[in-house]
Amino acid sequence: MAHRWNNTLKRADATPYDTYLNRRQLIGGAMGLGLIGAAGMARSSSSDLEANSYEDITQYNNYYEFG
Repeated sequence: MAHRWNNTLKRADATPYDTYLNRRQLIGGAMGLGLIGAAGMARSSSSDLEANSYEDITQYNNYYEFG
């Protein structure tokens, strides 16, 4: 019969305890960076474009291109 390998690792061996305790700070920092980036993108969007008229958006359809 083949020798079965026994796992001798513990959870503490995979992740150091201080890193385990600081995981929420790491996740919060990553979220903060994402929010800062999103705020910068929102400011850079241009609002000087005019909206299309109803005739422009209802006259042309490109359904034949999808099929």
